[in-house]
Amino acid sequence: MIVGSIAFWEDFFPRQKKKVGKMAPNLGRIEYVEGERLTIPTDKVTVVNFFLPHEKACQPCLPVLAQLASRWKEEGVAQVLGISVQHKVTTEPWLKEEVSAEARPTYPIACDFNMFTTQAYPVKDVPYAFVIDRSGRIAWQGHPLQGLDKAVRKAYAQPVPPPPEPAAASSGGGKAPAKSSSGKGK
Repeated sequence: MIVGSIAFWEDFFPRQKKKVGKMAPNLGRIEYVEGERLTIPTDKVTVVNFFLPHEKACQPCLPVLAQLASRWKEEGVAQVLGISVQHKVTTEPWLKEEVSAEARPTYPIACDFNMFTTQAYPVKDVPYAFVIDRSGRIAWQGHPLQGLDKAVRKAYAQPVPPPPEPAAASSGGGKAPAKSSSGKGK
């Protein structure tokens, strides 16, 4: 199982560049297993954590993320989304039958079995998390147990940039004079 898992990751995830500062990819092609659908950007920072349900490296993250998600929600700072890179038929029973009460996610869980969202983000391994600021840009990426709380608070402290201005009108200040069929102005 582990050998197959390693080959799987190498096939799907060649070395990818960091995307800090770039707009976060769309979350539209995931299937929610638990919780309400999240949108980004929002008035809160968003944490997206990719994981494999039975991967041993992901297990220590569960209780930590559950505690952080509860605290951030109470403080109005951040929302969290867990994305399993396995199918719903694997993820759903795992959540209900194998995850202890203290490690149970307090945030929405979705599946990305077709890997569309997982490939859009530069996921190098699991677990792997992204902090998306309130303007919808990736502010941090890395292992969820290595600086996530600090990254969320830093992203939340940043001012939200105003939306872009509509395209400016031509510098002439109005429409050009109408031309007649002869090509001369009226």
